[in-house]
Amino acid sequence: NPAVKEAQSGTEQILASTEPVPAPIEVVSEDMPGAAAAMDDEVKVDEQTLPELAEEETEPVIEKRSNKKRYTGEKIALDFYQTDIKNVLRILRDVSGKNFAIDKDVTGSVTLTLVKPIPWDQVLDLILKMNQLGQISEGDIVRIVTISTLRKEEKIRSDELKAAQSIQEQQKELEPLFTEYIPINYADANSDIKPRLDQIKTAKRGQVGVDARNNQIIITDTAEKIAQAKEIIRSIDKVTPQVVIEARIVEVSENFSRDIGTQWGLTDGPVINDSDSHTYTLAMNHPPAANSGSIGYQFSRLAGTNFSLNAELQAVEAAGDGKIISTPKIVTLDNKEATISQGIEYPYLERDSAGLSTTKFKKIDLELKVKPHVTPDNRINMVINIVKNDIDSITGGVPSLSTNEAKTELLVNDADTIVIGGILKTNVAEGESRFPLLSNIPILGWFFKSRNNSTQKNELLIFITPKIVHLESNN
Repeated sequence: NPAVKEAQSGTEQILASTEPVPAPIEVVSEDMPGAAAAMDDEVKVDEQTLPELAEEETEPVIEKRSNKKRYTGEKIALDFYQTDIKNVLRILRDVSGKNFAIDKDVTGSVTLTLVKPIPWDQVLDLILKMNQLGQISEGDIVRIVTISTLRKEEKIRSDELKAAQSIQEQQKELEPLFTEYIPINYADANSDIKPRLDQIKTAKRGQVGVDARNNQIIITDTAEKIAQAKEIIRSIDKVTPQVVIEARIVEVSENFSRDIGTQWGLTDGPVINDSDSHTYTLAMNHPPAANSGSIGYQFSRLAGTNFSLNAELQAVEAAGDGKIISTPKIVTLDNKEATISQGIEYPYLERDSAGLSTTKFKKIDLELKVKPHVTPDNRINMVINIVKNDIDSITGGVPSLSTNEAKTELLVNDADTIVIGGILKTNVAEGESRFPLLSNIPILGWFFKSRNNSTQKNELLIFITPKIVHLESNN
């Protein structure tokens, strides 16, 4: 049997039922004047929506606020008519089991009919809003105050917080300042470290300077800020990996270029962390023959092979099928560009207005720029830029140059080899052999002489092998 409490005073009747009931139905209205000022996270209701609680609804009322408050109290049904609010709060106190502290300026009456039970904490919010009241919960104590009191106390708390913050700032201004010289080992003190420290230094008091000659930071600040600065420096000032870039510039015959491309495209032996076999494609493109050099870059990757690249290239040179022009090697830091250049200076005569000749030179070269970046998984991301200059024509003894340029970005494993092909040159040679005197006889002389034309195509191959070099910190 449900527990029922009744109290009569004139025409007043108070009924509180604690019988278990279905899930609560929340009634919401946005028409309540002044209710929004009470508490931001509470539900708005008015008496015009209360009769809907008595209807046997099968669907819940739509919640109009996205940040609705969750009510978890015991569900009760109430019926009040012009009941003193303090008596109503006593009923809610008994149901909730909490201690209610009611300010002396809390007054008002409650007229409310709830046939369908709802949580007691929702009833409390409803009654407080109807009487322009608010609550402050501290543990098991619920303090009921007027809205004006609530606002005054909130302002007092805000002022106290600002005062405490002001005192802390004043105390910081009284803290002693220290100066430390912090050497920077690997980073740039001015560009890498100083901008970060400027963001954390104490306003008006802290100072961050740079000793460029010794690459060190000079910081003047409190002990706390200096400790923060050292932590930032430790996270930035780390050993930068280096990359050794080894290049091989080889000029080979066209036929051999095709042969070597086919050879390196075959299935090779086992590869670590891969399947039992792997195909390495090293396709070289061959542009159409032309009287002058032509260019059509082909970037390919050669990885995991079991033969020695150096030995193969030496065999090419020994067989007369190619020539190793140069094997430059350069070391650069992570994210720093390295430049490899191979070429000649072509001399020519230039005449001035007085007719005097001056020997000048034009640079004809192959320039290779590589910017490596070591990834966290120890791979190398390379930005490769290749520029090839060649003589296009000679007018009045002055050569004009043609420039071909290509740029690409590749991700390779450590010690992989990148092959750049397609730099093709065509050399055309004409020759004639003849018998003296007899070859000069008209018509019959053709039988005593012969002509032979030969065309030789050579391709310039560039092999680039980057290798990561990790250095240990001296610290």
